[in-house]
Amino acid sequence: MSTNKKTPITQENWETLEANGLNPEDMGFRIKGTRGVTNINFAPESTQESYKLMQETARTCERFTHEGREYEVGVYCHKVPVKK
Repeated sequence: MSTNKKTPITQENWETLEANGLNPEDMGFRIKGTRGVTNINFAPESTQESYKLMQETARTCERFTHEGREYEVGVYCHKVPVKK
């Protein structure tokens, strides 16, 4: 289980690392303002690997604007509500 804290960096620094062929996430960074540990961190390694591949695919989608707001495609792991 990977729950190591990641060092926050600016979006600009993140993009600079990516432009130089580096993967900031693998280097232990996260974008400032984002959560360091999320629900997926508690999943088995094989699930985390699949999740990471889906994130990489989602990041290839272009951002788009609708009614003045910018959107980007993402992947999210959420808790399943307990039905009573």
